[in-house]
Amino acid sequence: MVSIPKTIWPAALLFLCWTGGSAGAENHCGADTQEYEFFWRGQFAGFVVKGSFLFDAADVPANGIVREENLLKLDVSFYAPNGTLLRTYEDNHKNPTDDEGKPYLNFAFDVHAEEIFQDGTWNVDDNELKYRNGFMMGEGKPSQRKENGSQEGLAFWSRPSDDKTPHLHVDDWNNQEGVGQYEFPIGFSSHEDASFHYQTTTQRIATGKVGEAYYQENNGTVVVNKLASDLDAFGQPLRVRASYDHAMECMKALSSGGASAPAMALSLGLLWMISFYNAFL
Repeated sequence: MVSIPKTIWPAALLFLCWTGGSAGAENHCGADTQEYEFFWRGQFAGFVVKGSFLFDAADVPANGIVREENLLKLDVSFYAPNGTLLRTYEDNHKNPTDDEGKPYLNFAFDVHAEEIFQDGTWNVDDNELKYRNGFMMGEGKPSQRKENGSQEGLAFWSRPSDDKTPHLHVDDWNNQEGVGQYEFPIGFSSHEDASFHYQTTTQRIATGKVGEAYYQENNGTVVVNKLASDLDAFGQPLRVRASYDHAMECMKALSSGGASAPAMALSLGLLWMISFYNAFL
């Protein structure tokens, strides 16, 4: 799907979010609020990460990069390969926090490219060399990933250091026995799952780091293949699109605010345009 271009989306939200009352505030509706959804599926095990984030256009810095401190909301959910919801972190830009009271989230979204920066290192913020920016969602510190029992929870994060090929991971941080809370097998290296969006699955198999629960060979013969992607496929990047659900929430607020029939009709028309654009263009 293609996200709604910036020339259409603000105009649509201007009407869809025109409430003028408390209902709009409760739903973060307003002419300048923008919400996006993000999606990812792992290359090896098939874990899924989905979520959404919301910000006010008035809070966007001059360089067009929205960071965690500019967000009104960010929710992220982790799903097992079979589709079971494992956990949702609501308001991840606020909690959970580390020992110093700082949220674990690191985030950078380019409003011009409509892209979450993901090629860079998980804890790097760079306003000049944008490719160096990475992200971290969920909880925990990837820098402590080798310290069993030092942290718990689920994490979705980009590469560990600048000298690594860009890639994304899902981790269920290990307890003192070296096992995560959900006890899933390793998907790649020490991680429950990963994806390399510039390399194929075959290229990563050649490293010998793909988990045996998902792929095994014996004397050149494949004896186990439960991979979540084709051997010639590249790993998925983190995808982003404008939120249709946000428009629907604002539509409800518009209705409860006693909007006139013409305003409702115009809003419905704009909502249909958004749906049509995302579905067919």
